[in-house]
Amino acid sequence: MTGALGARWGSMGHEYGWLAYPTTDGICGLRDGGCFQLFQGGALYWSPATGARFLYGPIYAAWAATGWETGPLGYPVEDPRPAGGGQSQRFQGGVLTLEIRTGQVRRTA
Repeated sequence: MTGALGARWGSMGHEYGWLAYPTTDGICGLRDGGCFQLFQGGALYWSPATGARFLYGPIYAAWAATGWETGPLGYPVEDPRPAGGGQSQRFQGGVLTLEIRTGQVRRTA
């Protein structure tokens, strides 16, 4: 693993971290020059404008359902973070928030 994806994976603890082992090679040529790589524990997405961000679980699935980076949300601009009884992640085009109690993900601007 090299470049921004490799550096980010390393900063998260390599195979001992949240993402664990890679399950694909890095794939580039996405919108706006982006790249991604899948791991046992989620995915890393990188673009020149947003840097390398990780996604996993229901927020990742909800983002995928909107069309990944080519959809209205674009790329993630931050990693998942705690948000009042759930988790939230900000994207170029909005925010996805997971309510842990219900498992529901909602989108806000």
